[in-house]
Amino acid sequence: MENKPKLSAQMLGQIALIEGMVIHLPDTESIMGFVARGLEDFPGVGSIRFQIADKEPPEDIAPDNEPVSYHHFPIKMNGALHGGFFLKILDPDSFAPYIPYLHNLMNMLAVILEERVQRILLDSNRDELEKRVDRRTKQLQKLLDELKITETRLRKSELNYRSIFENAVEGFFQSTPGGWFINVNPAFAKMLGYDSPEDTIAGITDLETQYYVHAQDRHHYKEVLQKMES
Repeated sequence: MENKPKLSAQMLGQIALIEGMVIHLPDTESIMGFVARGLEDFPGVGSIRFQIADKEPPEDIAPDNEPVSYHHFPIKMNGALHGGFFLKILDPDSFAPYIPYLHNLMNMLAVILEERVQRILLDSNRDELEKRVDRRTKQLQKLLDELKITETRLRKSELNYRSIFENAVEGFFQSTPGGWFINVNPAFAKMLGYDSPEDTIAGITDLETQYYVHAQDRHHYKEVLQKMES
């Protein structure tokens, strides 16, 4: 009966050691390098090269003109390829018993690398969102500052208008289309014989009959205003 190569407890322990260490390594490059060094001692392995998904593969990966066996261990998850290892196998029989264990190791590496990719994407999206929020906050703050300036100017204009309105020697008034005063200045109240603007507004409730000598004058005045507004 043919003797099959036995698994080495030391090599299985080395796989377990690799699995326990890679999660603590900082990046994909260091993970791949660490795993490659750990696989060099496996029975039947001549040399190891690795490829990271977003980088060009080494030129000496699995050349077609070499009469030796190569074994490829891809690191793949959910259709996403994160890289892989290319092992030059000098003794396929000695190496064969470890293939299932190394595939399990690659699956674990795929989970770790996929989680790191997703974390990078999440951090990138969070950073972009924070930048957008910051830009929008600055835009809103600029609008608020401009609004405050506009309100300050408006209040100043209103105060200036009120000062002119109250202190003018000419008579000024505002009235409704219905025919009563809503605002008069002191000079106008005095012209009409009232002591104050408030008395004027309270005392005159129908401009056509109480203010205009001829009611048709108010109608004409309203027609002129309506034409100007249109």
